[in-house]
Amino acid sequence: MPASFVEVIADKLIVSAVVGVVGGALLWPFRKVKKEWVEAKNQLLVLKDELQTQRTNHLTHIEANTQATVTVLQDVAKTLSDMHLDQRTLMGRLEK
Repeated sequence: MPASFVEVIADKLIVSAVVGVVGGALLWPFRKVKKEWVEAKNQLLVLKDELQTQRTNHLTHIEANTQATVTVLQDVAKTLSDMHLDQRTLMGRLEK
């Protein structure tokens, strides 16, 4: 006896539900892995931005302190040069 229209629709609905559940169960690990991959990639981008900020701040700090260091070293060199000249003058007077 031929199946009624309602039975055919019910069978198609059941088959569709089973295929959907099985397909979802098979794709779930892939979705989970993709979600973890996206999260890891976003964390790496955040770390990259933080490292760039730290590097920029560090280089700015070095540039600012380099000029001060150069000035101090020039003053030390001048002082040492003056001390050397004074010592040479003193030794010249002592030798006479």
